[in-house]
Amino acid sequence: MAIKGYLQVAANQRSFQDGEGKPVFWLGDTAWACPGRATWEEWVDYVDARSAQGFNVIQLNSLPQHDAYQPIFREGRHPFALINKESADGRIFNWDYDAIQDDYFDRLKKMIAYANGKGMVIALVVLWFEHVPNSRLDVIPVHPGMTVQQAIRYGTFLVEKLEELNIVWVVSGDDEFKGEGVAAFYNEVGMAMKEAEPYGRLITTHPVHKSGDTYHHASWLDFNMVQSGHGLNQDYNLGLIREEWDKQPPKPVLNAEPCYEHHPMIGRERRFDRYGVRRAGWRSVLEGSLTGITYGAYWIWNWAKSGEAPLNGTPSPYSWRDAMELPGASDLVRMMQLLTTLPWFDLRPASERLRSTQSCTVSVACTEAGSLLLVYLPEKCEIRLDVSGLAVEGKSAVWWSPESGERIATTAGHQGSNEFTGSSPFDKDGLLIIS
Repeated sequence: MAIKGYLQVAANQRSFQDGEGKPVFWLGDTAWACPGRATWEEWVDYVDARSAQGFNVIQLNSLPQHDAYQPIFREGRHPFALINKESADGRIFNWDYDAIQDDYFDRLKKMIAYANGKGMVIALVVLWFEHVPNSRLDVIPVHPGMTVQQAIRYGTFLVEKLEELNIVWVVSGDDEFKGEGVAAFYNEVGMAMKEAEPYGRLITTHPVHKSGDTYHHASWLDFNMVQSGHGLNQDYNLGLIREEWDKQPPKPVLNAEPCYEHHPMIGRERRFDRYGVRRAGWRSVLEGSLTGITYGAYWIWNWAKSGEAPLNGTPSPYSWRDAMELPGASDLVRMMQLLTTLPWFDLRPASERLRSTQSCTVSVACTEAGSLLLVYLPEKCEIRLDVSGLAVEGKSAVWWSPESGERIATTAGHQGSNEFTGSSPFDKDGLLIIS
């Protein structure tokens, strides 16, 4: 579903629309490291493939990605002049932030223009955390970073340099906003970019967990991003979406970094598979990420190439091209294809309609008018639902497989009944649709 014109916040303050006022489901992919590592031919192949699949957003870091495969930028691809070419660990370089290199940003502009030409918006991170003093010192202990004045100059430079391109500005990258002066730092940059922005392009942040606790009331923040991430406690992390949804006044919520496919699970020697990705995607949307969802895959976000390695890692036999074949991406495309046949943008989280108790966390969403009810079951189990006010008489009820798209009809209920009882017929996850 290509996006026409600049992305806008819809009148309901919960979802997105395009420049023509048509609802948009953000289906993003994550390629943070491409500006520093990808060749032009690789970029074209990647964009063409994702566009053909149905993705409409790509998330990029405007600067070299510190935890990409090594080297984090190809020879001569410098966003700023290098004071010296050596790096203590291959991540942090001594940049002269006052000496912006036009060649690098000319190339970035060309990359974005190509993706825009395929109907894809670029969500562009302005400052990953290592460029901000005192930010996440537990991750990278020494990184002097920019001054606030340099950061403002850089952010407004991007607004001017990238002109009318179809972009969503993401002020921060992977930050907690907890270090001394860090939250105020991004706030200054966000305000300056909002003031400089001539086309009304949306502005947000990419947090470690959620943005709303720090910036929900900031005038420059158009929507809240969540990162449910790659930890073991997925149910807790996905609950962050509902916390953002509940904030007032309402702002749209987007889970822009759920668990990535084949990404290592933090604290366990396992990797997320397509089921984990699918589960995070469906639960995100029904818990309040009505704007859409972003997919990510290991080897793509860090732009792996065969024989190269991440910092302190071993050379990989796989590349980003191999990761393009992972099945989780198709599962999220299938999700978007289903939802865009329904009024998904009018859904509201409706956990109060769940009357049964299960061993897994079930997500429920319903339109205010009761014309559509969706229930996602991560596992096969029986559920009891309050369907009062849904006028179930004459409505259809369907079990739908998020893995295959298979549909199996069931009974929605009968006149005078306020309860639906049923069990998913699928061995893995299932979606109940009452419409």
